[in-house]
Amino acid sequence: MVNLDTVSAVAFIAEGSVVRYLLRQYIQEQQMVMTQTAFNEFTAIVQQIGGVLEQARAIKFLQRITIIYDNPSVRALSLQPTRKLGMNVSLIAPFIFVFNSNH
Repeated sequence: MVNLDTVSAVAFIAEGSVVRYLLRQYIQEQQMVMTQTAFNEFTAIVQQIGGVLEQARAIKFLQRITIIYDNPSVRALSLQPTRKLGMNVSLIAPFIFVFNSNH
């Protein structure tokens, strides 16, 4: 299982992405998940600035994604947002370590 953040998801569908092929090789048939927050950010980016090809790729890409609801721990909720670390990162970060701990 691979948990994708917003930036990774954009790299999968972006026109001219130099890492798209590498990501596809790494992921292959593994299950992909995104938190609800990452999904919301990703879809907003695609809607606002995605071209026709990127939007088509996003539709196909999202068919392979399982959305997991944000369920931050009490500790994550107590983190104070800063300029470098916004609240969305605080909510998403705990999932990254849980799902990718075997890699």
